[in-house]
Amino acid sequence: MRNTLSKPKTGPGMLTRQPQRMSGSSSIKVLFLVSSAYGHMDFGGLGFLRLSQKLEAEGHSCVWISCGDQVTRLRAHGCEVEEERLLNQLSLMQMRQIEDLEKNHALREDIIAALGRVRQRMAQHRPDVVFIDRLLVGAGLAAAQLDLPYAAMGTPGGYWRFFLSPAQGRVNIHPSPEPIQEYRDLGERLKEELGWQKGGLDSGWLRSPHLNAQFLPARFYEHINDPASISIYNHTTPAPALEVRRIGVSFGNQGRKESLMRQTEALISDIPQGQGVSLFLGNDRDLYAHFQSLSQGKDVDLHRWTDFNAVMPGLSSFLFLGGVGTIWHCLQNTVPMIVAPGFIGDQLENARRLAALGLGVHMAEDRPVEEITAIVQSVATDAEMRERLAQARDPSSFSHTMDSVFEQICDLAG
Repeated sequence: MRNTLSKPKTGPGMLTRQPQRMSGSSSIKVLFLVSSAYGHMDFGGLGFLRLSQKLEAEGHSCVWISCGDQVTRLRAHGCEVEEERLLNQLSLMQMRQIEDLEKNHALREDIIAALGRVRQRMAQHRPDVVFIDRLLVGAGLAAAQLDLPYAAMGTPGGYWRFFLSPAQGRVNIHPSPEPIQEYRDLGERLKEELGWQKGGLDSGWLRSPHLNAQFLPARFYEHINDPASISIYNHTTPAPALEVRRIGVSFGNQGRKESLMRQTEALISDIPQGQGVSLFLGNDRDLYAHFQSLSQGKDVDLHRWTDFNAVMPGLSSFLFLGGVGTIWHCLQNTVPMIVAPGFIGDQLENARRLAALGLGVHMAEDRPVEEITAIVQSVATDAEMRERLAQARDPSSFSHTMDSVFEQICDLAG
C-alpha cells in the first residue's frame, strides 16, 4: 500500500481563523529554556530560535536561560541569555528513580537546587509564557508552581518513556499510551522535598497541558494524538538541485556510531557508479583520520561542520543516525533518508516512523551492511519516495505556520 501524508484535520490546539499580527497588542514577555543538547536549539531549521526572533521583531521581550556551549551559540545570534549551570539536571533522560535520590546525595542536591533556581529565575522575570526544551521536564514542574503557562518545544506531547541499556550505551525513548508511573512517583517526591503543591511529572519528555510544538509534519506523530499538539511549518523554497549527485553521511552529535561506521565503510568500498560520497564528521578527530585513510583514491569528501542547507541540494540520499534536526533538513530538500539509529533518545523511534511513512529506510542492526550500496541506489531513483517527501514538507502537512502560531502564543499569554 502506498504511503501518503494527508492534510491534518482541524482539532484542539489548531487554528481555525486567520492569524492576526501581534504588533497592535500589548507587549508580552517570553522566557525560553533550552538544554545544552546541541540540536535542541536547532529544532525545525532553527525554528526554536526563529520563533524568539519573530517575537522580538513584533516588539515583544525574549530572554533565554541555558548552559554550556549553547550560551555562546545563542549570544552569537544576538539573544539575551542567562547561564544556569545546573539546568541539565532538570532532564530525565537518565531516569532518576526515587532510590537513586536516596542513595546519591549529590545528585539529589543538584536536582533540588536546579528546580529551586529555575523557579526563582521564573519568579524574577515573571514572563507571560515560557517555552521549554522537551528534555527539561523539571522546568515544567517549576512553572506550575507560579501558574505560568508553558509550551514544550520539539515534542508532540503525549507520554514518553526511556528504556535504558547502559551496558550497550543505549538510551531509547518511545511513546506510551499512559502516564509513566515512575515519573509520577519521582515528581511527588521532589514536590515533597521542596514543599511544592502544584503540577507533576508523567513523561520522560516534557508534556505541557497548554501547548506542545514540533516542526515535523503532523502525521509524523499522528500516533501520539495529544490535543495540545501543533506542528509548525518552517520550510522555505528549496534550492535547485545541483548537477553533481552525492551520497551524504552524517555522524551527528550523539549516539552509538558503530553500525553507521560499518555501513559507511561498506558504502565507500562499493560506491555506486556516477556517485560520490560526502562525509560530515563533526569534531571527531579519530573518525576523520579513519575515513581519510579509508578514502584514499576514492570520490569521497570529508567535512567537519557545514551548513546542511548549502550541501543538501546536491545529495541523492542521506545516511545518518536519526535526529529530528537532520530529518527536517532532508525534508526541506526532499532528500531520501537512510537511518542507522545511534540508539540515543528518539533515533530508533524516528527510523521506524520514516520507514512506516515511506520517507526513508531503516537500517536495523541485523541488516547486512553489504546491502547499503543497493539501498542508496534504490532510494535515489525512487520517484514515489521523492513525491512523498515533497508532500511531507508542503504547508498542508502542518497545522501552523511560524506566523499563525503567534496567535496561539497570545492566547497562552492571556
